Amino acid sequence: MPVSPHGVVAPTRCCTSMPTYLRDCVPPAMKWRGTITPCAPAPRTNRRRTAAPSAPHFVRSRRLGWSYADASILACLDDLGFTVDSTALPRPSYPWDVVPRDWDGAPHRPYHPSRTDHRREGEPLGSLLEVPLSVAVLPAPHDTLPDVQRYVNPAYHVELFGRAIRAVAASPLIVTVTHPYECLPTSPNAGASPSPYRHPLLSHSPDVLRDNLAHLCTLGRPFVTLNSLRA
Repeated sequence: MPVSPHGVVAPTRCCTSMPTYLRDCVPPAMKWRGTITPCAPAPRTNRRRTAAPSAPHFVRSRRLGWSYADASILACLDDLGFTVDSTALPRPSYPWDVVPRDWDGAPHRPYHPSRTDHRREGEPLGSLLEVPLSVAVLPAPHDTLPDVQRYVNPAYHVELFGRAIRAVAASPLIVTVTHPYECLPTSPNAGASPSPYRHPLLSHSPDVLRDNLAHLCTLGRPFVTLNSLRA
């Protein structure tokens, strides 16, 4: 019953920040500010042997920034030789989402996504293992909808992180994600005193991050990496 907090790809604002070999696989309609057409069939490519370096430490797992993916992108990752992906964010899409993404109905457990619908396990199956981020209902004051689901983030305030962990404690995997800036103090100007503003979700504190990770250690569940799930 492993806990899996793992490193993630930094959030990106457009597909042009992807490696060339992956960016070339993304249909024009799916690039930044494009319209995702879900469930579009994705033909297999012949690029697995030439695109993936043979070095022993070549990365075989990844997460795409902002959970931006669909069947075509995951099929491309599969064809390029990636074995594990952790992009799925199994919750509804919200009006304030800044990139088009649709994971509504996706499983909350690892699954092999269909090559025609990234949110479903079924035929035709690929070999890529999708490991969804853990999500929990965590309301914030600025929400305009009830029961908003958010990914589990060790940078949350201690009380919120504890609530999130209790909500997902029965899951076989607890998959967390955080970003470095969410763990650092905020300041309105360089060299100035920290801002008195308190973010409703993020602690911006390395001490809180340490406390939350210590809390994870009390669960008695080992920490694992994405790669180890396919070992």
